[in-house]
Amino acid sequence: MRPLILILSIFLGCLNKTNAQSDSTTTCPTVSVTAKLIADTFKLGKDISVEIILTNNSKSTQSVWFDKPKSSTGRPAWTSVILTDRKTGKSVLKYQNKSILQSQLYSTEEVKQYSYQLQPGQKVSGKFSLLDLVVLLDYKRTLDKGTYDMQMFYCDSPSRQLSFTVD
Repeated sequence: MRPLILILSIFLGCLNKTNAQSDSTTTCPTVSVTAKLIADTFKLGKDISVEIILTNNSKSTQSVWFDKPKSSTGRPAWTSVILTDRKTGKSVLKYQNKSILQSQLYSTEEVKQYSYQLQPGQKVSGKFSLLDLVVLLDYKRTLDKGTYDMQMFYCDSPSRQLSFTVD
């Protein structure tokens, strides 16, 4: 089930790119993704803050659409999350990206103002609440107590897997 969800997320992310990104419509930008949590243990009901860092490790400029207009979700574009309960090995997500709940399309010109032209070695980052990025099963508002494995994606670029506990 997880590979299917990942494939669909990547397909939707790249499809989104063909409708919105101005440079290349056939491939995702070449960037590495780093996800950082502020802690490895969180109290039940408390915010789980995630920093997402995109780094251009290629030798050419990469056009990266990261910030979305405030009229949309205001969350990073093209990101998705895999979040599984370590005990069961099952996903705890209904949607890997909350922006799937919106249907707003952007013109090339609208996207251009939110894009970064990352030079080789350059980074862009942002801090977000995990639960502002995803939709939990049954539209819950908090994660249950337990240990979770999380992996962030920007288009088709994965971060390393992180683990954290909610107690």
